Amino acid sequence: MRVLLHAFRGFYLRSLARLPAGELRNRYHQVIVKAGHCYGPMDPVSNIILNTVWYDAAFPAAAPPPVLDMIGPHILTRIESRSMYGLISFLQSRYHHLSEHEIVQCLVACRGDLPLAADEAMVIKAGQQSPCAGLQEAYEAAATAAWHPNPTAQAAFLTSCKAKLQESPAAMLLLQQGGDRVLSPEDVRYLAGVLLAEQKPSPQEIHMAEYYCSKQEDYLSFAPCEYKYTHVNFLATEKTDCSPSSPVLFFAEFDNKKAEGEPAIMCCKVDMPLPFAEHVRCLYCEVEGAKIVHPALEKFHGGDKEFEEVIRGKHSLTNSRIICLNEYAVQRLYAHDEDFMYVDVA
Repeated sequence: MRVLLHAFRGFYLRSLARLPAGELRNRYHQVIVKAGHCYGPMDPVSNIILNTVWYDAAFPAAAPPPVLDMIGPHILTRIESRSMYGLISFLQSRYHHLSEHEIVQCLVACRGDLPLAADEAMVIKAGQQSPCAGLQEAYEAAATAAWHPNPTAQAAFLTSCKAKLQESPAAMLLLQQGGDRVLSPEDVRYLAGVLLAEQKPSPQEIHMAEYYCSKQEDYLSFAPCEYKYTHVNFLATEKTDCSPSSPVLFFAEFDNKKAEGEPAIMCCKVDMPLPFAEHVRCLYCEVEGAKIVHPALEKFHGGDKEFEEVIRGKHSLTNSRIICLNEYAVQRLYAHDEDFMYVDVA
């Protein structure tokens, strides 16, 4: 499952790079972490975009969300974990004869692509059993397992959206053209219109229970350890008079003791992670479940030196402890402190 989750981080980074920057800062940042799942009838990146654009249009926020330039690493990890459980639940609902291990094998073999995985699932035990549930029922099982805010609505949308896209070649072209092409505000508005055809927007309901749970947990938990450094990824686009270029992914390391506004200790370009490729490890990011993309050649705190100390028994963390903490972080599907970024406390 870890292999799948690392692949999902690449899918989400690519989808963030394709969404228009202004809309992402103004409203999509909130939608993508709660309803931008990577399962659906298209490839994972297209599914994230479809689910995000549709939910934002179908369930407009009751109040404008805050304008943010960042998405917290923990809530991004959470939507990736929720997506994984959604994918598994979809295939389990459709093919009861497959074990969870076989389903994960299908997803890995098909690089997290649900339509391909569904076909592969039937190849594994061809002729033994036809699908046990219809598409809409399976999508509703996926949405429920993935903690979608409105499982029934998402299931109905995913069941019908491919037909809507096929009736609109221009919309299909927006998703498939160039792979990494940045969508414009006009593109996403057009896409939303196609996806929302014959469906009236409904205002979102405000659910506060998640935030209360998060706040209570914060009061009851032990004081967290203090880290000396912060690792971040960010997307940057070159300013040019020509057509906008595709965003480039960067890694930066900051000293937490320095004053706000101080430059990063280091900053460098990193490649978008490829699905199921080996990734550069960071001891402290793994413990926190923050799947930051790290540079392969440059040195950073939490890299090779710290892992060597763990192996030699010279570090306070042991390998088994690292695995345990990471498992807890990636399996945490409920509320997180980072959710407070979206709560207006004024």
